[in-house]
Parts: sequence; C-alpha cells; structure tokens
Amino acid sequence: MHSTVRVKKSGEIRGLTAKARELDPNYQPGPILKYLEVVCPNEYDVDKVLESLIAWATIHTAWVAPQPQQPPVVDPSDDPRSPNQGYLDPAPDGIDAEFAWTIHGGDGANQGFVDIEWGWTLNHEDLTAHSITLLSGLNNGYEGHGTAVLGEVAAVDNTVGCVGITPELDSVNVIGQWRTATDYDIADAILDASDRMDFGEVLLFEAHNDYNGFTLVPVEAYDDTFEMIRLATALSIIVVEAGGNGGEDLDLVTNPAGDNFFDPSDEFFWDSGAIIVGAASSAAPHTRMVFSSHGARIDCYGWGQNVNSTGDGWTGTSTTVYTGTFGGTSSASPIIAGAALSVQGVAEAGFGLRFSPMQMREILTNPATSTASNDPAVDRIGVMPNLRAIIENEEINLRPDVYIRDYIGDDGDAHSSSISASPDVILVPATVGDPNAAFGQGSGTENDNTLGHEVTGGQDNFIYVRCLNRGGGDGTNTTARIFWSPPSTLVTPDMWTPVGSVTLPKVPMRNCEYLNTLLNISKAYDHLL
Repeated sequence: MHSTVRVKKSGEIRGLTAKARELDPNYQPGPILKYLEVVCPNEYDVDKVLESLIAWATIHTAWVAPQPQQPPVVDPSDDPRSPNQGYLDPAPDGIDAEFAWTIHGGDGANQGFVDIEWGWTLNHEDLTAHSITLLSGLNNGYEGHGTAVLGEVAAVDNTVGCVGITPELDSVNVIGQWRTATDYDIADAILDASDRMDFGEVLLFEAHNDYNGFTLVPVEAYDDTFEMIRLATALSIIVVEAGGNGGEDLDLVTNPAGDNFFDPSDEFFWDSGAIIVGAASSAAPHTRMVFSSHGARIDCYGWGQNVNSTGDGWTGTSTTVYTGTFGGTSSASPIIAGAALSVQGVAEAGFGLRFSPMQMREILTNPATSTASNDPAVDRIGVMPNLRAIIENEEINLRPDVYIRDYIGDDGDAHSSSISASPDVILVPATVGDPNAAFGQGSGTENDNTLGHEVTGGQDNFIYVRCLNRGGGDGTNTTARIFWSPPSTLVTPDMWTPVGSVTLPKVPMRNCEYLNTLLNISKAYDHLL
C-alpha cells in the first residue's frame, strides 16, 4: 500500500493548506495526506481486495479508482444547427460577451486560465498567439476536444476562425489528466494547478466519472478529488467543473454509506466551492439536454449542443479545422468559465480587485442577472449568466453613472427636493484661467452654491458644469446639454431653449465627490436674459 504521487508532495500540500487557512477561515482541510493507493497485480481480484480493506477498523473508506473516461461530450449531429457562436449573443440566447467586450476588462485582460483534460492542439491557428504551455502531465489524446474547449474561452480576435469569450487573457495554460503514461489522476492534476495559480484565476476541468453505480457524475464524488477541489477554492481559485453526461439526478446520488452528499438539503452535503455546470439546448428558451446531470447542486448551465469553436471537438489534431457541433457538458462548462473570466476582468479593471470563488459563484448564479432555463423546476440545471445584467447590476456597480447635482447633498438617487438650485451649473461673466483649481476637486468650493452669477445682458456669459460619476466604470463620450428658460414657478420642457452642449471623452469612475474634469462651453452668450 502506497501513495504513488502525493507522499512526494507532502511538503507542498502542507504549505498550500496553511495558505488556504489564511485566505479562507472556513476551510478545514480533510485527511489529504492519508489517502493511500493499493496497486493490484492482474492476478488479484480487485473486488475482494476492496472488501478486505473496508473491513479494516483503521480504514474509513475505500474504492476502486475510476477508470479514465472519454471527455464529457455527445454527438449532436442529428440536432438542428444554431448560428455560429450564438452563445456570445445577448440574453436570452447567450451570455452577451459582445456587451462585455465594450467594458474595460470584459475581454479577459490581465486574467489567467488553466484547463485540465486529456489533450489539445496547442498550435491551432486561432490559439497559437496565446503561447499556451502544457504545465504538467501529458498531451494524451482527444486533442480536438481540448482544442474546442480552449476556443470557446480564448480563441484569438484575429482574421481567421472564431473568437473566444475572453480573447485577451494574460495567460492560457493546460495540465494533463494523464500524469504519466500509466497514471491517470485528476486529483493530482488539480493539486498541481493549485500550486501554480494565483488568487481569482479560473481553473476548468473537463472530466466525469462513474461512481457507486451512478453514471458519469462530477469527479468530486470521489473523496480525494473533492479534497483537492476544496483546497483550490480555499486558495481563492475559481473552479468550474463539468456536471457530467450521465443524465443523473445528483440529489439522488449516494456514497457507499447512503449519504446524498450532492443534495444541499441533506445533512451530509459537502460543498467544494466549485461552480458545477449542466447542459441545455442552444435555442432559447433553453431546455435541459437529456444527458445532462441535474439537481440542486448544479449552479449554471451553458449550451450543450451546436457550439462553434476551434478543433473538431473530438480526436482530430488539425491546426486549421473548426467545429459547429461541439456539445455536452464539455461545451457548456467553458461558457461559464469564460463568463467568470470576463466578470473577473471587469472587476479588476474597475475596482483593482478580483472576486473570491464564493463571490463569483453568487454573482454567476444570481437569478436577477441571469437567464433561467425553459422550466427551472423540471430542468434543475441552474441559470446561464447574463454578462450585461451582471456588469450593470447595482450590487456590483460596474457601469458608469454620471450625474449633475440638483442641490448640495444630492447623491444621484431620485428625490423630491429642489431641482433648480444645482451647485454644479456655474455661470460667470468672464472665463476662468484654471477652472479645475477654481471649481474642481480639492478647490474648497465643491459645496459652494454661490459660485454662479446672474446673467448680464449685453455682454458675454460663460458656463462651467461639474459632472460627477458615482459608478464603477468610466463614463465615455458623456454629453452635457445646457438650456435656459424664463423664470417660472413651473418650468416645463416647452419653455426650454438650447444654449449648447459639449461631449466629455472620459468621466473617471468612482469619484463620488467631485471630478477634476469640468465642462467649459467656451462660446459666449450675450442673448441670455
């Protein structure tokens, strides 16, 4: 009895668990270093060996290691084709990556991504610019499958092929599930990724396994793999996990002790912190694919058919081939990984921070900012994130929110106070040499309501406007328009007369006090009365 890999890495594991405790106070490491492996020669009956081990009082549990499974994909060739890359489109069809690209960081800039599976064609014409590195393990088959996964997330924005959800990632790398020619070990691959990745980066693994009589369920069903995933999320790595193509109701999956550990309502439920993904039809309203795992533990869904991407989606190694029929939870999971990378990129560009795994899962599963499946009570595959709604959601507040105060103390919310005493519309009889110093942030006049003069007839009058931005994104090409009206107890739009307008190329974000950019309508107006 021995551990072929992890005994050699005991120091590494101890270091990672110590770091995980610092980052995640709720993390309680399991018996990671107590998992041992029995290698049975062919002449031994594996089931009898297992029975003997379980009888030992010092052994809590034992199982036959899962056999390597083909990546989680199905043949959707008999299904109708959807428009190429419709998963990039606005909701309800897709996740609206197209909108995210218009926001700083929404294209994945400065983010890191690692994919774990069998193999890839890393020099594919639409991926090679990323200089993707095999960090460890082998590139050992099903290259077209891994290539399609990478294409969904990161295909380069160029003149060939398709484009990924986050084409501007800072790093794209891969790790092989086959650790050596004879050692297939997903748990060890996840451990290696955890040691290499930084806070908030996204880890995707494309695998599923049979477990305790259940077909092709998430790989975290196995204790050692669960422990490695939980370690990764405790280290603040965003983990996206394929839900599997066995069609199982995960609420009913049990371990040998009879515990429904995938069911959040069960007392023996365990939560790895991963985002588990199911598969739905490509056409809206999205219906669960018959092969998809489902249940309360499934967090999100993506397209499980008709996905256009790089590679042939299976075993091909061509550097110029593309597919329009990639499917399964294999095609669904990269869509969610790409969404996580996009949100992370926008957050870092806007806030200078990244979300934790728990925060990211909460964001991506928020029903208010996502697309429900056709029949949520029946489908039970979670939701599909809507990047536009997420980015514009007030809780995250990643959109610009530019305004001019109606009165001192106005914070930009709707109100019933005065609307005719703005301290930010400033009329003066002569130009100001340095309007920022006179009226801007740090001038001491930010809350001065007496800066403006009355209009003087027969001479030039100049207008300065202070713009504020309480939002989480820079305002671009913001236009301020000035009108005048005769004095009245009730100023109605028909009384407005245009004076002029100006467009500000950029109103900096998250300046909830006063901007150092002022609006100067330089044209003189001598007809204001």
